[in-house]
Amino acid sequence: MAKTSRNVEHSSTDSKALRSLVSHKGRSTTLPRLIAGLLHLLHAFDLSDE
Repeated sequence: MAKTSRNVEHSSTDSKALRSLVSHKGRSTTLPRLIAGLLHLLHAFDLSDE
């Protein structure tokens, strides 16, 4: 994941993802990169989200 992280331009990826997730109601969205990283850690350490 660290190697992939260096090869991806996060600012453009985040801005593209946020455009589709923007809501003007309620709380702001969580960054997609954060969610992907957390899901990767859950999988890597064989953890449950429950």
